[in-house]
Amino acid sequence: MSATSSRKSYERGSNAFLQFNDVKEFTDYALSTAPPVPTYYPRMKKINAKGPAIIGNLPRVAALPAKEFKKAVEDGEGVLIDTRSMLGFAADTSPAR
Repeated sequence: MSATSSRKSYERGSNAFLQFNDVKEFTDYALSTAPPVPTYYPRMKKINAKGPAIIGNLPRVAALPAKEFKKAVEDGEGVLIDTRSMLGFAADTSPAR
């Protein structure tokens, strides 16, 4: 059995967290075996609660004609990112037969 897969029967017998029938016993075990809280958590809690800085209006990116865009990508001056949904790019676009 690899580390990336398992079976319920194996886990029931070997996973310490699955050995409890009582919620309180499980909770006590989970809390007593948890690793210590990292020292940066209190600081990160405050930063996350504050939220990100508002950037405001970003400058608009000028549109490029198709030939200039193609050249920019080929020259490494631009990156093409396909933002279509999975169905948008996975659809069969081959000509009808």
